[in-house]
Amino acid sequence: MLALLQAIVLLSLCLILLIYSKRYAIFAVVACMLAGLLIAPVWVQLGTWFDPDTPKLDLQPYAVWAMLFLLGLNFKPLALWALERRLWLQQTFIFLLCSGCMSAVLYWVFALPLLQSLLIAAAFSSASTSLLQYLQQNVQQQTTLAHSSTAHSTAHATTQQNHAALHLQQAQISYDNRNSLHLHNVFLLLILACLPLSTMGDAIAQQAIGYSMAMITAFSGLLLGQRYLIHPLLRWASRVHGKELYLAIYLLQFLLVFLVFKLLHLPAYFAAFCAGMLLAHSELRSDILTAIDKIQTLLIGLFFVSIGLSLAIDILLQKPSQILLLLLLLLLTKFVFGLSLDLFNTQKTPMPWSSRLFRSLALCAGGELGLILLLQSAHLNGLALDPTWQQIALWVMSLSLCISPLGYLLLARYMQHRQPPTAATQNLLATPLVIAGFGRFGQIIARVAHLQGYGFSVIDNNVAQLDFVQHYHGQYLYADATDPAQLQQLDLNQSQVFVLAIDDVEASMSIARFLRLNYPQLHILARARDRYHMHLLRDLGIELIWRESYLSALDMAQGTLQLLGLNATQAAEHIERFRVHDTTLLYAQQQYYTDEEKIYSSYDNFIVELQHLFASDAQSKSLFTRATDQTEQHAPPTITTPATDQIHSDMPHRHAEQHMQAQQPSQQNHDASDPTAQKAQNDLL
Repeated sequence: MLALLQAIVLLSLCLILLIYSKRYAIFAVVACMLAGLLIAPVWVQLGTWFDPDTPKLDLQPYAVWAMLFLLGLNFKPLALWALERRLWLQQTFIFLLCSGCMSAVLYWVFALPLLQSLLIAAAFSSASTSLLQYLQQNVQQQTTLAHSSTAHSTAHATTQQNHAALHLQQAQISYDNRNSLHLHNVFLLLILACLPLSTMGDAIAQQAIGYSMAMITAFSGLLLGQRYLIHPLLRWASRVHGKELYLAIYLLQFLLVFLVFKLLHLPAYFAAFCAGMLLAHSELRSDILTAIDKIQTLLIGLFFVSIGLSLAIDILLQKPSQILLLLLLLLLTKFVFGLSLDLFNTQKTPMPWSSRLFRSLALCAGGELGLILLLQSAHLNGLALDPTWQQIALWVMSLSLCISPLGYLLLARYMQHRQPPTAATQNLLATPLVIAGFGRFGQIIARVAHLQGYGFSVIDNNVAQLDFVQHYHGQYLYADATDPAQLQQLDLNQSQVFVLAIDDVEASMSIARFLRLNYPQLHILARARDRYHMHLLRDLGIELIWRESYLSALDMAQGTLQLLGLNATQAAEHIERFRVHDTTLLYAQQQYYTDEEKIYSSYDNFIVELQHLFASDAQSKSLFTRATDQTEQHAPPTITTPATDQIHSDMPHRHAEQHMQAQQPSQQNHDASDPTAQKAQNDLL
């Protein structure tokens, strides 16, 4: 009963604080720690209402296991092994230098024992995964706001303003910073793995050998079990289409890891990390990450709630000066060394100071593994931290997680206001072609238009495409295409064609409705995600619609039929017949596409009718097929693949060719006898 009440109160308070954190863009980790801090007195008070022997809810071990499990899922040893030796040496040097400086201050100034000073300094040297993710998302939002102010400018002014706003885009966490985080995690994991050695007393040398052998045995056994037990089970479940069995198999592997570590007397918290790492390297890693992604934020929140519950407010009130001094020591040491390393690595690469400051601030705060190290140090015999100093260190780490994002965002706001003024704003120049969405779909259309000399404008919310558009002499409007005010800046009354190349169905439909209502004269070419999206677009009166990957899928199907034994002519005829009937079915389903029963019934009828037509074609051409087979027996088999000219990947081109052949039979006969004319016609087609 007590544990149930504690869980209800805790979840209720967390829910309220998280809602407000989302509303006011507050770091969710701060909200979770605040929830734990506020609930701690109530947590204790609830315990006084019941008998002292009543079981209580102890979140800390489960929260630590959950966080280590998530860190194991994201741990990539092969990627770390492939890093440059220079990066390994630099990060090792920075970690040792930061730890050495902070441990020296703790040892000489605060008179802490040497081993405890080293332990706290190592925890301070960690970096936060959650903070890096939050900063990346927030900087992207700041970049969007900065670029949205450039919507009313000419092409030249837009280019200048976008390049000025790119300082925020460059401030996102770089690839080297993410690698730095992973390398720091490696160092902390090694310390966590060695913590049990401090409890072995005088015979540490002999027991250390046994402990190392037990750890190697555990890893080897788990790897062999995953390869020869778990993977065959997953393949069997896949063959019998038993996806519901995946969860049971993953749970079995998770429990086996804990059983092995328990039998070998290894720490349970390290078992959670190993379980996550093994699951991340299974054959169905994508399915695992998809399933875990839905609860990952909740597990991270659970960990920081447990941190808030562990904090003692009386220590903050009694030792404010020590906490403040250590907080400044932590932030300044990591910031100075991080900035120095960044200057050393980028001395040959011009980079604005704003980017350097952002990248250094990103790694200033303490991390999750550092907090776990401090929590686990309380359970050690020979190396246990003094409870007061453990609380001081926890407060310093927690406050660093609150201050670092605040400083990061204030610097971003300051740099945004210091951008140089640009030219007066005007409307963009009118172009005959406008492309909404500049992914892999819209880029091809822009390149073809550029080759033919047509001017085009692009509206997209991905600033990374700016240089690409400028390379092809186009205009780029960094804006949300679903905003009517942004679309009106393109002067669509002077445009002829609007290519709707956005893959999001809701955004595509919103833009299509606005265009059909306000610009009925505009030719709209739309990209449809699927058949249902195509039906929705047709309801708006849009006829020029291309389904994603439809033509390439037909080409691949034609190549598949050829490799299965049909010749090029037969495969092309079958694919063309399928395309015609599929288009007919699509138009027929337009009237009742919201009724699933009628859709399924019409599809079954379509399959039966198409099979009948294929059978009729086979009977009518049996004599021709036999003659062809006899001829092919005396010649080496040739199979035309989609890479050759025998497979037509452009359906409109095919219709144009058929129309030309029907309209000009006499001209074709004449061209057939004239080699020069035949070559010219082939070039035209």
